[in-house]
Amino acid sequence: DPRLHEEVVGFVGQEATHASSHKGAREHLADLGMDMKPMSRRMDWLVDKILGDRGLTGKAKHAWLCERLGLFAAMEHYTAVVGEWLLTDPALEDAGMHPTMLDMVKWHGAEEVEHRNVAFDAYMYVDGSYARRVRTALLASFTL
Repeated sequence: DPRLHEEVVGFVGQEATHASSHKGAREHLADLGMDMKPMSRRMDWLVDKILGDRGLTGKAKHAWLCERLGLFAAMEHYTAVVGEWLLTDPALEDAGMHPTMLDMVKWHGAEEVEHRNVAFDAYMYVDGSYARRVRTALLASFTL
């Protein structure tokens, strides 16, 4: 599907920018004295060991793709909810968050909201199984 392909390419590009922003935020928080290494190690483990490609082939590769898309779709649902909160709730501004960091956090929220459906649409195009969708949503819920 050409439209979905275009959206996925945009999503991947935006996620790369997103990752770079997270790196900058982690560095800023470390400069403030927060130890970001434990969280970074957990995220690296999740992405590399749990959600990685695993070098599968054939039907196993397709099944693992469907599984990962289901997990990503569920996680993107949660991050879209958080993104909406970041955009609309004045709590961070009221708490005195630095304006530059607040701008970055709001950009992050907008990014999450903007592409909230892409992983789900890709999942539905590649697999669409309701049972897998429910199971991966539960797994993502417990993981997050």
